[in-house]
Amino acid sequence: AVKFGDRNADVKILQEYLIAKKYLGLGYNTGYYYNLTAKAVLKWQLDNLVAFDRYGYSEDELRVLSGKYFGKVSLKVMHS
Repeated sequence: AVKFGDRNADVKILQEYLIAKKYLGLGYNTGYYYNLTAKAVLKWQLDNLVAFDRYGYSEDELRVLSGKYFGKVSLKVMHS
């Protein structure tokens, strides 16, 4: 799991995934989880987690989190 403010290789891997899926622009694989990454994560989560009702996330709940956390549920969906 990674969160807003983290700076590490795991963030870079997430960013490269988001770039490949067209949620983040080319060249933004900096390894630093800040505003652009959070915005891309939120968009990805809205597109992918809300559709999986079994996870119990609503659009409103995801918007409150503002894309600032990419945890075990997101990772599970990402790898499915």
